[in-house]
Amino acid sequence: MGSSVSTAGVSSVLPSTNISKVFGKNQDRPSKRHFGIELVSGQPQTPTLDTAFTKVSVDHIIKTTCPSLFHNGRGVRMVPTPFLLDGRAQTVYSVMQARKRDNHTDIRYDRELMDMSDGGIVSLDWYPERPVRKITTPSSSSSSSSSDGSHTHTGSASVPIVVVLPGSMGSSSEYYIRHLATTLDSQGPRGCRMVVVNHRGFARTPCITTRVQSFGYTDDLRQVIDYLQATYPESPLGAVGYSMGGNMLTKYLGEQSDHCKLSAAVTVCCPYDVTKLYNTISKSTLFNNRVLQPSLTKSAKWFIRRYEDVIQSGKDKYDIEALLRAKTVVEIDTLLTAPISGYESCGQYYRESSSFDYVPKIRTPLLAINSRDDPMVPVDAIPVESFRNNPSTALVLVKHGGHLGFFSGMVPRIWYMDPLVEFFNALLR
Repeated sequence: MGSSVSTAGVSSVLPSTNISKVFGKNQDRPSKRHFGIELVSGQPQTPTLDTAFTKVSVDHIIKTTCPSLFHNGRGVRMVPTPFLLDGRAQTVYSVMQARKRDNHTDIRYDRELMDMSDGGIVSLDWYPERPVRKITTPSSSSSSSSSDGSHTHTGSASVPIVVVLPGSMGSSSEYYIRHLATTLDSQGPRGCRMVVVNHRGFARTPCITTRVQSFGYTDDLRQVIDYLQATYPESPLGAVGYSMGGNMLTKYLGEQSDHCKLSAAVTVCCPYDVTKLYNTISKSTLFNNRVLQPSLTKSAKWFIRRYEDVIQSGKDKYDIEALLRAKTVVEIDTLLTAPISGYESCGQYYRESSSFDYVPKIRTPLLAINSRDDPMVPVDAIPVESFRNNPSTALVLVKHGGHLGFFSGMVPRIWYMDPLVEFFNALLR
């Protein structure tokens, strides 16, 4: 059903697994010269580039406003945490931090439920709280509460809003998303609000339709962004997509092209080519067999068990026993995700859900961050040439970041928070 590694799945696998066997006893320790980042971006062909922010390329924005990526006329380095030099170690460490709470991430959200056009429900988790809706009246425009009674900041109708899409099986509770919430609040555009779109059935969000989470379904995202733009018309909108959420966001940006209502977007570990992603994690390796596949299938089976009645409520019936016996995600996608989403085969589902071919159509400023040692997303799945030829986009390739890891420093911290905030500070004004 998706590609994000679950905490429960990893924790149940790792205690009985010899880590040195999974990662290899003799990992190469890269020298400092291997830590440079790669910036792939296009240059405008004409002075009338159609982008939402200015008539210059994203490459120019990065080189003039993002010192964490480009400083003193040259690219910078991303030096990984010394004990996390391998992409697999970065990935597992990220999963093990998923429920961690510290001074930066012990937060509470302001929840809003939103009805979808097909009868489904998504939840919107706001931080620090949802903005005041602008109401045009002769009286004072300030207010201490919204129409539904929730507490809100006074005079916040035009503050920037950043929409966040978690990865598969993920939600607003992920450590890196909570970390992003407090980072944007303290360092992002003035008054910035963050809102996480929790997928149907996750983070205590009701699942009442047969629409299950899938890589290529962008209609929920479109409806959320349309709602935000209509409700807060003076607020510039940005978006961040992680893993599967990054694929959905990239596809949405390409679908909307010149008509996109977002002012800026960032993706982290977008898979682009879903077929290559699953070909990679389906290879018979110790890491795949002992860590990735058990974790991913355990998460999917949790969803199937919890919402079996909803899944079976449609006209088509599915073999629940076979689904619960499945050993790989491809088996689950073949038996459930593809057919319930209207695809004739798993192969068609993967091909038509991929965002690879949508990158050339993007006209919204996009910063895409990927890692060369991602154990799930191979480098040849990334449309490097499309980024090179599209001045509305920029791709940052880090050599050692794993999947949703990117931990740097002796005390691990998430490296990409700085460029992400700098990018939004430049564009969401």
